[in-house]
Amino acid sequence: MLIKSKLPLPLKEKVQHTKEALNIAKTHQLKSNLRKSLQRLYKLAPRLIPNPTKINFLKIAHDYKRSQFFSLARAYYRKVFKLRGFSYSQKIIALKGIEKTYKLENKKKLYLSTAKQLAQFATKNLILYPHKKFLARSVNNLNNSYARKLWTSGKIKLAKSILLKNTKLLKNKISLHKSYWILSRMASEKKQHLAAIWWLEQAKGEPRINSHAQNNIYWHLFWNYKKLKQTKSAITIIDEAISKNTKHKQKFSFWKAKILKDNGHYLQANTLFKTIVEADTLGYYALLAHRELNLKIIKLN
Repeated sequence: MLIKSKLPLPLKEKVQHTKEALNIAKTHQLKSNLRKSLQRLYKLAPRLIPNPTKINFLKIAHDYKRSQFFSLARAYYRKVFKLRGFSYSQKIIALKGIEKTYKLENKKKLYLSTAKQLAQFATKNLILYPHKKFLARSVNNLNNSYARKLWTSGKIKLAKSILLKNTKLLKNKISLHKSYWILSRMASEKKQHLAAIWWLEQAKGEPRINSHAQNNIYWHLFWNYKKLKQTKSAITIIDEAISKNTKHKQKFSFWKAKILKDNGHYLQANTLFKTIVEADTLGYYALLAHRELNLKIIKLN
């Protein structure tokens, strides 16, 4: 039975097999098997540990959450958050665990209030230890996360307020491109394209931007300029994106050709479409370029 508990089965079945192995070991007084079965059971289901110590509280909370005993999970998460002896990271994990239980139960108000508590707790620690870089990163991530949750819940003004406070608090401490990015998306959603462009330019000017974020910034700058029918600015942004982000060169090149075509520059557009096809014949944007050029796709034998 203990061997069965190690098979790729649902957790509930693994626990059941382990309990059966434990009963067999008790019945036949097999001390070695009894010890191994208990160890296996407590590893699979920490909530079953009798008289648990603080070291097991997070494991027990996670187990209760996984088993959908949400109230019991929150009880242990709160112990981790309130008691001394737990690190900042552990307390953050505990609050995130509470937040997750409310999300799973669809308790939106409590979910948002816990997200707020997370951001406030992190900010309080940063004020106490302003030179700790990891705290600045934590505050930034949690404020951005809280703002996103507010935004998607329709609390747009409050979300914007959180993001603006975040940029003020952390200015020149860490990269704030994520906050500026969210602000730009909020503006774009309201069709405030000039405001969106302004926020995206702030994001673009921040240090330490990874390639994925950089791609998104350039892409949405282009799209907002396109919405405003500012063709020259849109092409300028695409050229800059191509020079800095070779991974997405095909995508940006295709849309440059597309906007040239839409504005009557057919020769330039077709030349660029052909370049895209030659660079990667069966790539996604190459196939789109085939269509723009009315070319047949050659079947492979």
